[in-house]
Amino acid sequence: MQFETFLEGNTVDLVIINHDLIINHSWHTWLNDQKLTKYTNQGYFPITEEENYQYFKDNILSKKRIQLGVLNKRDNNLVGMLSLYNIHSVDRCCDLSSIFNKKDPGVKSIEFFRESQFLLITHAFNKLNLRNIYIYCNRLKTAKMNERLVGFELQGTLKERGYKDGKYEDRYILVLTKQKWQNKD
Repeated sequence: MQFETFLEGNTVDLVIINHDLIINHSWHTWLNDQKLTKYTNQGYFPITEEENYQYFKDNILSKKRIQLGVLNKRDNNLVGMLSLYNIHSVDRCCDLSSIFNKKDPGVKSIEFFRESQFLLITHAFNKLNLRNIYIYCNRLKTAKMNERLVGFELQGTLKERGYKDGKYEDRYILVLTKQKWQNKD
């Protein structure tokens, strides 16, 4: 399958989600996989290929969000999805989310996660001129990983915000500012 690169990296490229990719790749099934979505806000309702395509038309084509595929350059395989959403041009902020197909034997989760996040965050700050990027984590361990690997800072806790496996759990809000991003390392 041919992919159109939007942002080029060393081990991954961020590729454009288009009609052909939706029709010829079953990445929407990741959102139906209970193991892959255990710590996300996905997997509550099943999603079909048709629903995925409609979502694509309603959100991606209308420029309500930027959603890109994460392509493993070694084997030309789609291994994840990243999204900038709730993009506010006045406040100059947005939210970021990601999902990776950890079942794929070629996925080096941390390496791919970090590089793909770096590419999209750089685009958000340098091209879109955003100043804050927010993420929401359902696990404190994931929040700490985002602090350590990417530079996000924990801003707060939404008490019992998420419902997983029969119980309510806290959700963690993290932010990365453009100023911190430009001054890192």
